[in-house]
Amino acid sequence: MQNRKQIVVTVLVVLCGLFVLWAKSRRGDWGKELAEAERLRDAGRYIEAAARAEKALDIAEKRFRDDSLPVARCRLALGEIRHCLGQYDEARALLESALATFEQRPKQRRQMLGVAAGDLGRLYADMGRHDEAQTLLERAVTIAEESAPPDPATLTTALADVGNLYRIQERYDKAESTLERAIETGKVSLGRNNPRTAAAMNNLALVYSDRGDCSKAEALLKDAIAIYEAAWGPDHPEIATSLENLAVAYIGSEPLCRGRRGPDARAANPVEHLRTRPPHAPGADGPPR
Repeated sequence: MQNRKQIVVTVLVVLCGLFVLWAKSRRGDWGKELAEAERLRDAGRYIEAAARAEKALDIAEKRFRDDSLPVARCRLALGEIRHCLGQYDEARALLESALATFEQRPKQRRQMLGVAAGDLGRLYADMGRHDEAQTLLERAVTIAEESAPPDPATLTTALADVGNLYRIQERYDKAESTLERAIETGKVSLGRNNPRTAAAMNNLALVYSDRGDCSKAEALLKDAIAIYEAAWGPDHPEIATSLENLAVAYIGSEPLCRGRRGPDARAANPVEHLRTRPPHAPGADGPPR
């Protein structure tokens, strides 16, 4: 009788172990593809990243419910990559779906809800839907501020994003104060040489450029480019964006934009970028998605 009980216990232990391995393998397939997609995205290799994110999403959709968190995470990542590639309609559908899923579980995935709100808000801004963008971006800031434990990486990015939207709305005083807060938050919590801090510098430089203060814009852009290059190397797409902004600042140091403010400065500034924050850098400045 005792031997029979031991056999039963041994079988149950083995079955439990097999179940754990099976569960890990189910998550591991989509999780592994998603991690690789995010790595490629962070490196600026967006086409390759999109292919891996699509594979992750395909696996997740076949194994989980449509409104599950794994599916939402894959849609969020793929939506951001589509945004980077300028595929706005595809990005919108993916990000709206992801946000809707996280809305259903705000306590379980509070941080992801803030990230999704920020990603969709940035996309809406690029699409010219500024009122909707402002609602989402300000919500992303609130969620990051209320995060427990504190989430300075997401807060820095959220402040940089909404500050840049204020700039596009020509609310320059509010944009400047918001971006200064983003830079300070980044420096204190993440370090001066963190790409998220550099993104806030880049956005504040655009405010200075729009206002005609091109010497300040130039100094900030040079700092941002140096940080980006140290973090990612010289060929990352974000560096190209900042170099274009720096070229505008150089042009602006001549009479073209000196002393101009508001719409006049913006008319003299041929380069307008909203998506100026860096891609997420898991392990470097915040938790992975």
